[in-house]
Formats: sequence, structure tokens, C-alpha cells
Amino acid sequence: MKRISHYITLKFISLMLISLILVMTSLQIASMLKIKSDVLNIQTLWDEVQVEQSEKLRLENSIRSFLGFSGMIHKLKNAIINNNLDQLDSIRSDIHSVETIIQLYLSFQLSNAERYALHDILAVVKKYQQKTDKLHSLYQQNVPQKKLDQFLRINDKPALRGLEILDQYNRNRIVHKGKKHSIHADKFILLTDLVAQLGYGGLIHHIKNLQLRADTYYAIESQNKINNIRVTLDKFSKIPLSNEEEKALTSLKNTTHFYQSMLTNLKRPLNKQEKMNPTTSKNANDEASNALQILQQHIEIELKSKIFSVGEKIHHIQGNITNLIKGIIFLTIASLLFFAYIMFKKVIIPLQNVTSAMVLLARQKYNREVNFTDYQIFEIKQMIRSIRIFKKNENKRRHSEKSLTKMNCTTLQQLVEIKELQLKSEQKTEQALTLANHLIDLQKSAEFDRNNALENQRRVNTILNTVHDAIITTNRMGIIESINTATELMLGYREVELLGENIILLMPSDVAAQYPHIISEFNKPENINEQKNSRELTIKRADDSTFPVEIFLGQSEFNNETTFTAVIRDITQRKKDEDEIQHLALTDPLTNLANRRHFNQELKRSMDNKKRLNLSVGLLMIDLDNFKPINDTYGHNIGDKVLQRVSCRLQNVTRNVDLIARLGGDEFAIILNSVNDHFDPISPAQKIIETITKPMNIDGQMVQVGTTIGISISPQDAMSLEEFINRADKALYKAKSLGKGQYFSYQDLSDDEK
Repeated sequence: MKRISHYITLKFISLMLISLILVMTSLQIASMLKIKSDVLNIQTLWDEVQVEQSEKLRLENSIRSFLGFSGMIHKLKNAIINNNLDQLDSIRSDIHSVETIIQLYLSFQLSNAERYALHDILAVVKKYQQKTDKLHSLYQQNVPQKKLDQFLRINDKPALRGLEILDQYNRNRIVHKGKKHSIHADKFILLTDLVAQLGYGGLIHHIKNLQLRADTYYAIESQNKINNIRVTLDKFSKIPLSNEEEKALTSLKNTTHFYQSMLTNLKRPLNKQEKMNPTTSKNANDEASNALQILQQHIEIELKSKIFSVGEKIHHIQGNITNLIKGIIFLTIASLLFFAYIMFKKVIIPLQNVTSAMVLLARQKYNREVNFTDYQIFEIKQMIRSIRIFKKNENKRRHSEKSLTKMNCTTLQQLVEIKELQLKSEQKTEQALTLANHLIDLQKSAEFDRNNALENQRRVNTILNTVHDAIITTNRMGIIESINTATELMLGYREVELLGENIILLMPSDVAAQYPHIISEFNKPENINEQKNSRELTIKRADDSTFPVEIFLGQSEFNNETTFTAVIRDITQRKKDEDEIQHLALTDPLTNLANRRHFNQELKRSMDNKKRLNLSVGLLMIDLDNFKPINDTYGHNIGDKVLQRVSCRLQNVTRNVDLIARLGGDEFAIILNSVNDHFDPISPAQKIIETITKPMNIDGQMVQVGTTIGISISPQDAMSLEEFINRADKALYKAKSLGKGQYFSYQDLSDDEK
């Protein structure tokens, strides 16, 4: 028992407490890691649900369905081919459904590019609606099939480009929400691809146009779409599927095979083409439509299953957290009870006994003995031993006090002897005063020499004060020792405000931070040669305003003391003249915009910066329409004012980070600097065309000009400066060929045109 008591120390108790805390902490960490794992699983499931529940992606899919396969374009082409208007009401219903979906889509929070895309789709759909409304009367007039097809021929590129933009934005959101797709998310994306590849702008669109127009372009496009569909179906087949889904994929493959056979037949000459059975075509279309519906239904079922799994996981985590809290509460209560017993039994009661003994010692009662037992903690035993030693030392101290009293008597006697010695030292002091009087006479002689030196200094100061440049002298540490009158006039300080201050007071905060000991910096061996020449710096006046100066720094030594003399010249006017020359060299004098030289420098700098930041740079090459007739009709004065008004309008519709330049004549250019990865040069181009075409009142004359814009993007289109400008010029020439008031992007050029 004695051995056990010896090892029960405060350190032992502390280690036990720490061990219990570590055990409890480990249990908590293990439980939290388990909960974190469950939460991550829930997060993964929820990300999958969010991806598959993306309402925008669903609406995009619905638009493609109503427009494409078994939708508007499919039924409309069949109506012309089969000379049958039975599905005219169904076509109008599909168009109405698309308009409703677009209005719903526009109610979401969208980017400008998405809104422009939806408006482009809606505009094309409205054109189809207008044509469809007139279709019945044309049928009654027995208009031939080719003329009907020509009548219904509409430019689908804006709508297809709009659908492509929506698809790009929706897929970017899916990648942002979950970096790794789930199997179910891949199913939904592949289903969307199938709908796009089969329908509007896809296989059914091109192959029906091939039937009507017999153009090899549609044959090539149809074959490309069939190849894309086969690739998508192969990807779909690699995903685990149910029996119904596999049957649906088989149906889609059969439909693809049917259209491949149809395409092969249509490529033959008319006299060798086999007659197609409408019933077979209808069965293939119905089979594909049913297959797409089955795939959509299975995706919906899997989505509901995931939502149920999320609920089960949450319920499981709640149970784990409840058990964890109960366990922690039990361990905490048990630990507190155990340590309360140890502290009361082994620490508090023994400490009370020791405290009572120490109070008696403080009251100088030394007759009380403090005992210790084998069951006490080791540190308390040490305290009791210390009290006993203290009592012994107190007895020794009393004995020492008696000895000190005797020593004090001896010390008083020695003080008397010291006073006698002090009297003798006063006699020596009188002798020292005599020597001091002699030193005063010598000092008067030195004062006369100093007055002569001050007179010479006054003459030097008179000369310095006639100089227009500021002259300041400092010591080695930069402390100002003297200034001339020009310094006060230049800097706005009085002489008393500068003397004794460090010359760093005259430096702006950025220069002061760079050279905290500017005189020491100039005094370094590597800077000695530079001191012979002038330096240009910026200094500040007493009112904290700054201005540029040219400083000539000189160094001299006298009586082993180094003095620096700075001659400071105000070069504000010279700097203004230099800046004005620089401005004239980089600015177009008529419009005050950047000229071609400034444009080339800024475009090169923007390309380098955005390449380093992995961002894009847009270039708009702008050419005015109808400017030459205005110049010839009203004269160059009106023409110049038109160019100035165009410059103002361009500045109003561009951002501060963009650069507008006049390259010559009626040719302008704009550098669009992207600030994030969402870069859209189309929107600025549309705004510019809309703004420039508004009529202008120039000196009472109403004039109107238009504009044509070519668009290029770096690094997507070009990496070098010359290629970048050349690509934008090509896009401009293409836009001009389409008519006035148009814009065109280099990326939309065909391979032959590039």
C-alpha cells in the first residue's frame, strides 16, 4: 500500500485525466468520422439528385422534343412530303408548347447569353408559326411541293446556336455541381444527346430536307448525325441497364438502321431509288418515340429511389448521433465522479491541514507540528517537509538578527571616520576651482574664433538664398542641418520645422518604405558614381501634395564628419510636357481615342496577360456603313463630327476595362478584356450595332450611319498579334457580305472560308 501511495502524485492524477480525455476525444473523433462518411454519401446522392433534377436541362430537353423528333419539324416536313395537313393542329400545339416552355425558362435567373439564346429560338419558332398559319391556304391553291418547301424554308441557325448555348451552360452547371458524374446523371445527359441528335437540327431534320431538296449537303449531315447517334448508343449500352432499357436501346438501334437504309436509298439516282413504305417509316418513328419515353421513365424512377435513399441515410445518422451523445454523457459523468473522489480524498483534505499549519507559522506560533501519513500524495509530503525546514530556518534567522545588531554599532563608528575624511576633500575642491577659472579664460578665446566662423557661415547662407533651387544639407544619418530660402518656398515648410528632422519626412510613403535610410542607401559604394549625376524622385510638400524633382547629391568631409548637400530642382512642367508628347503619340487627334500604334501595344499586352491568367481576349473590328455618302454630301466638317459622335456612343456601351481605337477613316476596333471564364463577345456587338444605327442630329442635319462588325477571340482563334487582327478582318469581310448592320464571328466561318 505504501508503494502505491508513493506513486499517486499530482502528475499521476494529471496523466490519468489526460488519458481519459484522449480516450473520450478518440471516441468522439471516430464517431464524427463515421458521421462525416455518411454525410459525404448523402452529399453524393444529393448532388446526383440535383444534377438530374436540373430544371433548366429538363426544359431544354422539352424544347428539343417539341421541335424535333416526332415534334414540329418532323410533322411539318412529313406534311409537305406526304401532301397531308392532318397534323397541322398538332404542329400548332407543338409550337405553342415551345413558346410556353421558353417563357417559363425566361423566368429563371439567367445570363445575358442564355436570354439572347432563348429570344433567338423564340424568334425562329414564331416564323414557323406564321408560315404554318398560311400553309392551309397554299394547299388549297395546289401549290407544288418544291414551292411549299421554299415557302417554309427558314434560317434555323439562330435557333440551333441558341440551343447549343443553353446546352453549354447547363452542362457547365452539372460539372460545377458534381465533378464526377454518377451513372444516372450520365444516362440523363446521354438521353439529352440522343434527343438533340435525332430531332431539330439532327438526323430527322436533315434526312427530311434531303427527301425534299436532294442536296448532297443534307446527305453528308445525315450520315454525320447517324454516326453520332451510334456513338451515343454505344456509350449508353456500356452503362448498367434494366431489361426494358436494353429493349429501348435495341429499338433505337433498329430505327437508326432504318434511317441508314433510307439514306443509302436516297443517295441513289431517282430512277434507281426504291419506293419507301410510309407504314414502315411510321412504325420506326413510333418505336423510337416509345423507346425515348421508356428511357425517360426509368430515369424518373431511379431519381425517386435516390431521394428515398437520402431520407434513409439521414435517419441512420440521427440514430448514430443520439447514441454518441448518450455515450459521451455517461463517460463524462463517470470521469467527474472518479476525479471528485480522488481530489477530495487525496488533495483537498491534506491541503487544508497544511494550510492551517502555515497560518500558525505566519502568526509566529512554532509549537505546532505537522505530520504526514503514508496515504498522502507525494507533493503534499514534500510541502510538509518544506514547512519543517522553514521552522529551522526561522530559528537561524533570529540568531542572525542579534549578530546584525552588533554589526550596526560598528558601522556607526566607521561613519564618523568618513566625515573626517570629507573635510579633507573640501580642501582639495578649492584647488580644483582655481584650475576651472583658468579654463574659462581659454574658453573666451575659443568663443572669438567661433564668431568669425559664424560670420563666414552667414555669408555662405546669403549666397545660397539667392539660388532658385532648393539646397538641403544633412549629416550621414539624413538629419537636416540647414536649408536655403528656396527650400521654404518650394516645399511650404519653415526652416524651424525642418531643422533636426530626417530628410525622409519629404518622401512619399512608398519611397519612404523602399528607402527608410535614403542617405545611407546613396552612400553605399555601388551608388557613389550615381551621386555625380542627377536622380529623378517624387517628394511631398508640407500640405502632403507631391511633385517630381531632379536631385543632385554632393558629399564633403570636415573634421572626420561627412556632410551631404542635395540640390533639388522642380521638374513638374518638364514632366507635363513629356506626358503631353506621349499622349499625342498614342491618341487619335479627332476622336481622342487610341490610335493604331496604341491599339497594337494594348492588344499585345492584353493577349500576354490573359494567356497567363488562362482567360480570353475579344477583338471587334468595326466598319461604318453609309459614311462616305454623308462625307461627300455634307462635307468633311459634318463627317468629322459624325466620327466624334460615333466615338462617344462607343464609349457609352463599353466597359472601362475595354479599349476603343480609331484605326483610320471610318474604321474602329475594340479590345474586350474578359474578367472571368464566362466570356460573351456577341452581346457587346449587338449593343454597338443597335446604338450606332440611331439617327444623329449634326448641326441641324439628321444623318444615320450603320455598322458592320467582325469578331475574333484569342487564344481560341489566334495566338499571335498579326493572326488575331487578320482573323477579325476576315470575320468583318464575311459580315459585310451578309449585308449592312451585321456581325459575324470568325468561329462561325466554314473551313473553306477560313
